[in-house]
Amino acid sequence: MNGLKPIEELELADDYMFMAVMRDEEICKELLERLLKIKIEKVEYPELQSFA
Repeated sequence: MNGLKPIEELELADDYMFMAVMRDEEICKELLERLLKIKIEKVEYPELQSFA
């Protein structure tokens, strides 16, 4: 076996699932609203640091 879980077994704590949720603005917003029990107007993502 390759050590990867089937998608049906993934949980939010799994790196792949967490990244997938946080990458999608609408899903991220809804998750945060449910966890924090507040209305969120907009999700903003910080710019990644550049090492150019």
